[in-house]
Amino acid sequence: MFEEKTINSKYLYNGKVVNLRIDEVETYSKNKATREIVEHNGGVGIVAELNNSILLIKQFRKPFEEVLYEIPAGKLEKK
Repeated sequence: MFEEKTINSKYLYNGKVVNLRIDEVETYSKNKATREIVEHNGGVGIVAELNNSILLIKQFRKPFEEVLYEIPAGKLEKK
C-alpha cells in the first residue's frame, strides 16, 4: 500500500451534509498531485433479498436528472 503525504489542505465549502477540500499531496514517487476530497459522516446501504430477487427502490436523483433504481441507503448522523 502506498501512502501520500499531505502538503497543504484548503477548504472550499463547509456545509451541513458535506465539506469540500483540495489537498496538495506528495506521492510515493515524490511527485506533487492534487486531490479533491468530499468529507461526510458516511452512509449505509442495505441489500434486501426476497425469493431470490434483490429489492431496489426507484428514486429521482438530481445530479443525473432522472429516476434511478438503487439499493435502499441513507446517511449517518453525527453523534
